[in-house]
This record gives sequence, C-alpha cells and structure tokens, in this order.
Amino acid sequence: MQRHLGSEFRPRFIERVGYGSRENPCPTDFSGDVSRVLAALGDRGHIVAHSYGAIAAIMAAQERPEAVASLLLLEPACMSLARGGPNVEAHVAALSPVLDRAAESSDVAYETAFVTALGAPVSGERVTKESRLRARRLRLQAAPWHAPLNWAVLSLPPTLVVTGGWSALYDEVAQVFVGHGARRATLAGAGHRPQDAAGANQLMTDFWETTSA
Repeated sequence: MQRHLGSEFRPRFIERVGYGSRENPCPTDFSGDVSRVLAALGDRGHIVAHSYGAIAAIMAAQERPEAVASLLLLEPACMSLARGGPNVEAHVAALSPVLDRAAESSDVAYETAFVTALGAPVSGERVTKESRLRARRLRLQAAPWHAPLNWAVLSLPPTLVVTGGWSALYDEVAQVFVGHGARRATLAGAGHRPQDAAGANQLMTDFWETTSA
C-alpha cells in the first residue's frame, strides 16, 4: 500500500508477531497478532490487511466488532472460510505434506518445498542472512486453513475484498466472501500485492468515505 493517504487519514502499520525488524521468528501467534491490531485500532477505526494478515483482522473484528468501522482485505489467505472449493482444496492438498514435515526440515529446504508445492519457480538466489530469516518465518507459520474464523463477523462491519486478477485460488476465496455480503474489487498488475497496483489508494479512500457516510 502506498503510505500517503491524505491528511484526513492517520495510518498505523502493524507487524505480525515474529515479523518485526527487531523480533526473532516464532511460531504463529494468532492471539498476539489480534492484540496488536486491537491496540492500534483504539476506540474505532478501519482495518486494512493483506494475505495472512487478514486472519488477524477478522479475528479482531470477532473480538471487538464495535471498534471496526470496516474491513478491507487484500487477497485474504482465509482458507478456513472457503473450504470445499476446488482451488482451495487443491491448495490444501498440495501444501499439507510440506507443512507436515516442517519440524524435520531445514528452513531453506522447507521454503524450497513450499514454493515448489505452490507451483512457483524456485528463485535460485544466493542464501543470505535475510533469505534465511524469511525462510525461518515461513517454516514457523501455521496453516491458514486452521485459523479459527467465523463467517458471522462479516455481517457486522462493511467489508471489501480486493484481488489482483491473477490467481484462481484468491478469486475463489473472494467469491465466498461476496456470498457472505462482502464487496469485491480487482486491481490488476501487481500479482499477490494489489495494494501496490495503480489506483489502490483511491479505491481505499473511496471505500472508507462510503462506509463513513
């Protein structure tokens, strides 16, 4: 997301537990992630979340729905809410064997197996301190389809799901959200990060103005 949203907005950027620049990698901490979201939210505010971060966003809305003015979810990895769809089930089937072997894999080997299971090309980049850190964080991440999410929360705050127009998996998840009352938009050109696509900030501000009205 481009950080300049105009003087009327005061964005706060939150790191998941174990992902901060001064934090050591650690196993996924859903409750810790939610606590950080709620602390940043204050009495009331809009939540924007990308990919795995959408899990904490929805869980925060489950815990304090009165504090969430809206949810704007960018390619949410909320697979636990979309089980049964063919693309979601293929994703789960491909990655489950990799996650099952996480404890016995090295960080770099795990990342390679994970990327391969996704069907993406392995980069072949030189192993660095930064790439080892990224790989370790990935290996410690829990499967998103195990996240304790509840559809009922989407009947409370206005919700917009944004996809990048490149993935049948994320399109399928988004359509399930739409079936539960969410709005949907597509911003092409930036793959899994639609927040980096042209028009992202305008889409966000238009959504917030609509929900505030």
